[in-house]
Amino acid sequence: MGERSIYRRGGALLAVVAAVLAVVCALAPVAARAADKTVGTFGELQQAVADATDETVITVGEDIAFEGTVTVAAGQNVTINGAAEDVTLSWQEGASGKSFFDVEAGGSLTLDVNIDAAALSVGSGSSYVGNFATVNGSLTLEGGTYQNATCRSYEAGCFLVDGEGATMTISDATITNNQFTNQMGGIITVQRGGELTMNGGTITDNVSDQGQINNSTVYVRGTEGNATFTMNGGEISNNTGFMGGVFVGERFQPDYTSTATFTMNDGTISGNKAGYCGGGVAIWTSGSFYMKGGTISNNLAPIGGGVAASDLYKSAVESTGNSGAISVEDWGEKYNCPARFEMTGGTITGNTAVYNYLEFLDSTDGGCGGGVYVASNTCSIFAGTISNNTAERQGGGVYVGSTPYVLHMKDVLVTDNTASILGGGMWLCPTGDAHTSVSNGALISGNSATSADGAT
Repeated sequence: MGERSIYRRGGALLAVVAAVLAVVCALAPVAARAADKTVGTFGELQQAVADATDETVITVGEDIAFEGTVTVAAGQNVTINGAAEDVTLSWQEGASGKSFFDVEAGGSLTLDVNIDAAALSVGSGSSYVGNFATVNGSLTLEGGTYQNATCRSYEAGCFLVDGEGATMTISDATITNNQFTNQMGGIITVQRGGELTMNGGTITDNVSDQGQINNSTVYVRGTEGNATFTMNGGEISNNTGFMGGVFVGERFQPDYTSTATFTMNDGTISGNKAGYCGGGVAIWTSGSFYMKGGTISNNLAPIGGGVAASDLYKSAVESTGNSGAISVEDWGEKYNCPARFEMTGGTITGNTAVYNYLEFLDSTDGGCGGGVYVASNTCSIFAGTISNNTAERQGGGVYVGSTPYVLHMKDVLVTDNTASILGGGMWLCPTGDAHTSVSNGALISGNSATSADGAT
């Protein structure tokens, strides 16, 4: 058979196959998608969201004042973009509602538009709401600036991620100049099984009232479900609160079954101030913090300028005479109160533990643990660098509290830290303990401490 005959037959066969594929593709079902829409009024935006099907992109052509809450229902997938970088959503004075957006379970909302919440104040009797968004479904911030919110409610936040299956992802956005003025919440509150992921963006210059208790910039609560926060990038900076940048766990109300977990793979937590402890990160009872990378720097707190971990075993168990019935190991494992800090990478640097910069606070451990403060039996530092931290009293780099607390260390660099009294690099409370081992090299050097009489 000649080559031309083979080529002709091959070409005819390919033509038939192409024709069949074209018919199949034409008959194949196409996922429903509403036509993209451009809106310029609140009524148009509200209607466009109400009409949304599986996937709808809405472009906001000009500034819009909200007259109420917009709900994204189960089964809806809505993206709202600003037509220009300065397009802003605001709240109309006197309008009813507690959130700009309510994302119901099974609904999905993506935002790339500015929101100015100055005229929307969530009152003290409005728990389980968020000014910008109450998220029971899925929220993604692709861009925009979210500012000027004031949340006065208990167990709420400027953003609230609440419930099993509730997720919030920050890809590239700025959350700034917001306030939280109550307890058990923060600028972003994640609770009852919610999940927060930060891949980029900035959370900066926000205030959680230091005169209240148990609040923070990002609060991951370990109660009524397992809440998580994963930080892969971005920045949490220059915020203030009772706890500083991130608070993971429960200080007073663990339910002994739930957990709160913060995993830091990359990113920066810097320049934050805590009124009580954990200028960068505070870990309490049901909380666990896994630091695998990133930087915690230049934060400030009376206890644990960079990181503070406290399992409350001594106050909740020993002080009540129950230590014989509940061991510290059981407290962490069986009662889910580990206050775990595990460092396997990253840098903790330039943080400060001050003796007391708030008059209302009276703490016997104020000024301890410039870099890391440990009052837990489940803390380990297995890699990374702890450097250039300062304690106004003991433990410039690391402070370990009294028994039964034990810190495990290996393969870590602790250097150039300073304490005003004792333990420039490390201070173990006279009854505290630290187990150290070296497998790939470790160094504790170049640290300094000055006693009360000025001697080095």
